[in-house]
Amino acid sequence: MTPARPLFACLALAIALSGCTRSIAWTKPDADKATARADLDECRSLARSAVSRDVDIETDILSTRGRDWLNSGSLQTKKNTFANETRGDYDDVLQRCMTAKGYVPAK
Repeated sequence: MTPARPLFACLALAIALSGCTRSIAWTKPDADKATARADLDECRSLARSAVSRDVDIETDILSTRGRDWLNSGSLQTKKNTFANETRGDYDDVLQRCMTAKGYVPAK
């Protein structure tokens, strides 16, 4: 196992456990706190599912190419690129899901 695999596995775990990215408060006039929380949890689950395939692929790429990138000094750049793409995709799915449920970002 190359050094990249455990590091990227940590990123995948962080995505799964933390909701992945910046915390946005969502509001919907007729939603109580319990409903809003359930809707957000559902959208987070959907977003995690949507990016999980890509995370798995990126983990495989890092495990096979990680040593090369480590030796060339570009491993951190590659990891950051993968993480940023994953965050962006996650955020996009989450935002679309919450918007479809009638929520808007709180101001």
